[in-house]
Amino acid sequence: MTLASRNIERATRRLEVDSEDGADAPGLTGDVDERLGLADRYLTEGRGSMALRVLDPLADEHPEHSGVRLLRGRALSSVGRHREARIDLELSLAASPGDAAVLEALGRMYMYSGDQARALYFLSRYLDRVDPAGSKKDLGSTREIVGRLRTSQ
Repeated sequence: MTLASRNIERATRRLEVDSEDGADAPGLTGDVDERLGLADRYLTEGRGSMALRVLDPLADEHPEHSGVRLLRGRALSSVGRHREARIDLELSLAASPGDAAVLEALGRMYMYSGDQARALYFLSRYLDRVDPAGSKKDLGSTREIVGRLRTSQ
């Protein structure tokens, strides 16, 4: 077997796996909630590009849907497309002002893109929204990030 034929065989197997694993999943044609669930699963698995395959058409179909914009912003951020992520996350925030998940996503996106001042602002708002008393132990890592951001200002 030549190198070229092995590469073709390997690519063919990969395409079959992609198809079985979601590239052509029936969830791509379901209702909004089904497709959001599929995209969220892809994002949780670290497959931001696959999530975007689901979310891009959804964003065209439902441009003002806060959940679509939030998940698409998170997916864009996960693949390093921070400028586009910011737009989607800000659209989500405009549709759902004060939504804790959006505040957290914006804070993390700004942190990853290097804008510490905005990261601090949004992550602080997130903590104020979900735990004003500061008693939830599972938010300790976010509090540490906010503390580091404050000292670096």
